[in-house]
Amino acid sequence: MKPIILQIQKRFIEPAPIEYSFKYYNQSYYKLVGRIDYEQSSVLFKSIDSKGFILNDSQFAYWLLQNYGTGSFNIVANTKGVKGVFLFIHFELYDDYYIRTKKKQDKLTKEKEGGLREYRKLKNNLDGCNDTDKDKIERDIRDLEFRYDFDVKQKEERGCTGWLTLVSRENIPFNYQDYNVDYNEQQPTEENPFYSQSNYEETNYTEPNQEPKDDPFRIW
Repeated sequence: MKPIILQIQKRFIEPAPIEYSFKYYNQSYYKLVGRIDYEQSSVLFKSIDSKGFILNDSQFAYWLLQNYGTGSFNIVANTKGVKGVFLFIHFELYDDYYIRTKKKQDKLTKEKEGGLREYRKLKNNLDGCNDTDKDKIERDIRDLEFRYDFDVKQKEERGCTGWLTLVSRENIPFNYQDYNVDYNEQQPTEENPFYSQSNYEETNYTEPNQEPKDDPFRIW
């Protein structure tokens, strides 16, 4: 994989003024707390030049915890050959576990990604079709390009896939992996699973779009 630039954003909450607390909610915002440049990403991620020490999302979450503490993190990225920035990964970090969450998409974004899937399908169908079908498919492709004006290369590069191996499931609490320990020594076992139903039930976890419960370890 190519080197990458990452901007580490952490969520903070600004309390509403006491005199207006009955009327206004606390305001949350993400603040830039760190940055990883091209050279540092090569040292960090093993997928870039095999010299790094982080292989998967669990180890990356552990690295963030060690350097920036608990909280909600939004990691934004950009790399050479890709237009603009894109969401790399989003974490909720706690003392003993983390949750990989998916950023909620608006209606337009969902529609646009649906158009991209249809675009790729049409591209694949071009090979081996007859002239009549080929003309129709090419018209549909041009229509999608005009309607959504998307950058196909940019979309294909989005997310952390390629740089990180995803070992956790979205919105499910997962244990950290220490990047100082050999990866093969940390495979899940029955005696020491990364995730179990009992751990999940005991966590102070809320479904997406619900108000978080009180957590003494939470800093935001």
